[in-house]
Amino acid sequence: PPDDDAGNADTASETTPLIPHADKIIYDQEDPLLCRKGLTYNLRNPIPRNYVRQSTSSISLERTSTRNGLHESIGSVSLDLGPFHSDLPLGSRANVATRVTSGTRIAEFSGGGVGGGDSDSGSSSDSSWCLLPYASGTATTRQIFPLLKETGRGITLALHHSMFTSTQNLPRHEANAAGFAAKVRGYTGSSNEPICSSIVGMTEVRIPITIPIVRKYGVVQDASLVVFGDWMVALRRQQQ
Repeated sequence: PPDDDAGNADTASETTPLIPHADKIIYDQEDPLLCRKGLTYNLRNPIPRNYVRQSTSSISLERTSTRNGLHESIGSVSLDLGPFHSDLPLGSRANVATRVTSGTRIAEFSGGGVGGGDSDSGSSSDSSWCLLPYASGTATTRQIFPLLKETGRGITLALHHSMFTSTQNLPRHEANAAGFAAKVRGYTGSSNEPICSSIVGMTEVRIPITIPIVRKYGVVQDASLVVFGDWMVALRRQQQ
């Protein structure tokens, strides 16, 4: 009968506790990070300089914990290429740098703990874990263009653009760092929210100024007046 099928379904759902996604536990309850420790090993120029002039690789192992008892072990590998410098026409200069990271989070939590199932079930007290692979990439470009070169110290135009993107399993402290790096000058907040991708642009017009400090050896101090405009487009870190 229908009533018996419904009862069996309820019984099956009670005897088989659902293991929630670790990110959902962390983000839905805003569980603050309590401790983060680990080590990083850097290797300079892992790629022969005959192929890539500047490169750096790093391996990181981390262990994090939150106030509600969630623990994560994180392993990641990063490869930095550049910056690669080039000379442009009319005395202009440019450089490009990239960074690619790939890693895996091993999220551990108690079945009867934060966001766990029914505490009366026998298996709810067993600890559970899940693998959360992730990847991220960053590309940064800088250009400097001289505008007025009649005098010894001319006006210059400086451009800086950066693009960041990642998958959904990016660790929360990395997402927070990406949000902080994507802020623009003049923004009232101390940092942005955790993000998973962003594009940031900065433009500066640098006007040299000579400060006439009269001393025995003449002018001893120079400065620059900087007029800037920044913009940013970012995608918030989605809750899982």
